[in-house]
Amino acid sequence: MDMEGKKCTELIGKVFKKYNVGGAFFDRDLDEAFDMVVEANDQLLEKINSDLDEAAGIKRKLEAVVQTVSATADRELSGRWNVSTNRTLAAPGATTIRLTTATNIERPQLSFRRKVDNSPAPFEPIISDKPHALRPLAVLLELDDEGRERFSHPYEFELERFAPADWALEPAAEPLLPAPAEQTPVTLVDTADGLRRLVAELGRCRELAVDLEHHSYRSYLGLTCLIQLSTRDRDYIVDPLQLRDQLQPLNEVFANPNIVKVFHGADSDVEWLQRDAGLYVVNMFDTHQASKVLALPRLSLAYLLQHFCNVTADKRLQLADWRIRPLPEDMIRYAQTDTHYLLYIYDRLRNLLLQKGNEQKNLLRSVYTSSTLICLKRYSKPVLRPDSHLDLYRRSKKSFDSRQLAALKQLFKWRDELARLEDESTQYVLPSHMLLQMAELLPREMQGVLACCSPVPPLVRAHLAAVHQLVLAARRLHTGTEPRPQPAIAVQAPSRSCGAERSSDRHSPHDTSHLTDGDSANVPVLLSPAAAAGGGQPTAALPLCAGARAATKRRPQLDVRPAEAARPSAVGSTWISPYRRYLMMAAPVGDDKVARRMDELTEQTPTRRPPPTSHRPSPPPSPEAVLPQQGPEDVNKVTVEAEEEPEPPAPKNLRLSRKDLVREQKKAGTYRKAHKRKRGGGSAEGGAGGGPANQAGAPAVPAFDYSGVDYTKFGRREDAGRPASGQRGASAAGAAGRKKKPWQTESGRRQTFGRGRR
Repeated sequence: MDMEGKKCTELIGKVFKKYNVGGAFFDRDLDEAFDMVVEANDQLLEKINSDLDEAAGIKRKLEAVVQTVSATADRELSGRWNVSTNRTLAAPGATTIRLTTATNIERPQLSFRRKVDNSPAPFEPIISDKPHALRPLAVLLELDDEGRERFSHPYEFELERFAPADWALEPAAEPLLPAPAEQTPVTLVDTADGLRRLVAELGRCRELAVDLEHHSYRSYLGLTCLIQLSTRDRDYIVDPLQLRDQLQPLNEVFANPNIVKVFHGADSDVEWLQRDAGLYVVNMFDTHQASKVLALPRLSLAYLLQHFCNVTADKRLQLADWRIRPLPEDMIRYAQTDTHYLLYIYDRLRNLLLQKGNEQKNLLRSVYTSSTLICLKRYSKPVLRPDSHLDLYRRSKKSFDSRQLAALKQLFKWRDELARLEDESTQYVLPSHMLLQMAELLPREMQGVLACCSPVPPLVRAHLAAVHQLVLAARRLHTGTEPRPQPAIAVQAPSRSCGAERSSDRHSPHDTSHLTDGDSANVPVLLSPAAAAGGGQPTAALPLCAGARAATKRRPQLDVRPAEAARPSAVGSTWISPYRRYLMMAAPVGDDKVARRMDELTEQTPTRRPPPTSHRPSPPPSPEAVLPQQGPEDVNKVTVEAEEEPEPPAPKNLRLSRKDLVREQKKAGTYRKAHKRKRGGGSAEGGAGGGPANQAGAPAVPAFDYSGVDYTKFGRREDAGRPASGQRGASAAGAAGRKKKPWQTESGRRQTFGRGRR
């Protein structure tokens, strides 16, 4: 039974794979697999019905049902920085936003004879004839600044040599405001005969206002849905959806350098005309560029209509679906208003540019120059780069880890590929905010993917399994934040070192900087728990793989010089502690206690072995080895057996400091203090030549005998070293006999420091 079920599942999967529906539903729950089969069957039945109608020649065409969705805002929606200060421009009352669309709209792409090419190949111009040419038509393949291929501009030679006519640089006569748009008839052109008559009428004009209406939601590259044209007294609306492959005769007007084409914000309009109609513009005046040169407070067409024509533009239909056919009356009036007053605005702006410019008409010429640069733009298809998803990530201002970024990249790529295949916009396939939500949450289940979308886009529901697989693939990626598997407790090198020696000694198996808190306790150790606790033997190493070394840590090389260049110690092989040196100096004094202690230390001190051959010097012996601890009952017993060492000889000449010499002289009564000389003569005691040691012919001071020094009393002051009471009295009398300074007497202090005080 299981084998039969497996065969059926494989057959269903092959059918779905052949018709590109659904996804892999193996290893899923019964409910999920059943839902996927139902959705796949619906898609198959819909395709079957469409194929049967096409084979029978039946073309179902349902009438479009127009629907309008409105929303009211309490304040005016504007992006101006000075919207709160410029109250005269704000429309009074609330602002109503209308979204006009329709159901049962037949996709215009299905009726195009020239199919839409959504491939990433470079866009090839569709122009077949080049009127008003200074050089024959030649479309060549070139490389842009980024190294990508693109075709040359057919009218590049003519645009580089274009110069406005003299009459276009003169001020316009008194501009006349045209009649209201409601009173002006509109001519709808949707046939080839009507297009020929339109070209003949426009060829007799010198100025022409142009605008376009575009739709980009249900098409990958976008669709030009309307072309509005206005002369001084008539308005025209051309339907490019009906005349998509028949619009090139309009190049007789658009490429004519003697006719001024007035646009407002033509950066996108120029590219749309090249892509859908094969039209190229020569001699253009962009009112948006003129507004920037004049430094107007706002650059929109609505502001120009309000400022120059006192007409409030109705922008509620700006987001309408312009694929609706037939066009409603309000949509026709909206499209007419965009170009009906544009020639009058052109006259007003041209006069202002001439008034504010110099004699060379620099401002007006600069507007023509910038408009010509816009005409030189070439349409190029959107290209999916490896880092295209990062633009969306930067705009979102979110913080993603590696798994979330991988999911964002894969979902972004899947959305672009499906949009190209279905000829839908990327926002229709999967809106950007839903895409970011999926990449951030990374749902585990298919229901979680649907929960990230509200409402669920139709193509996401149809390809739910594929989207879910992309999310699961991103979840399986490893990141540093995930808990790693706990390593086995074994004394062996890492598996990556098996079969080859490590090329770097910086690697250590005991490095725990990359582990989490829970994994730090499971690193390989060299000692067993018993040995680490109290001194056991190292555990036996597990069998290592072939070619691997034991993970033992070598002694670090910390010395500057190599081992063979290490210098021997200047002290010698016998180390003497500072306390023992003191005892060696105190031994010749004759103190029995010191001498006895010196003998004990001599017997207890073992002979020092020669230093090891290693470059690292051995540490000094522990104090317990030199001075062992003895109990109170056995004080004189030596517990450390050591070889006898000859007692070092006492120093022959022991140099004492001047302070010690003065102390010994005071103790012996031979100390004489030298006084400073007085200027102009000396006294009987401390003058020049007053001391017996300083007189001429005095005998030299004999060498001091160190054998009588008592080193046990160093640092003590005896009474013999102090001056006698008679000497202190004599010093006091001498000080009293000297003349005191004024501030040293009571009367002098009052005279010196008490002046001015009461």
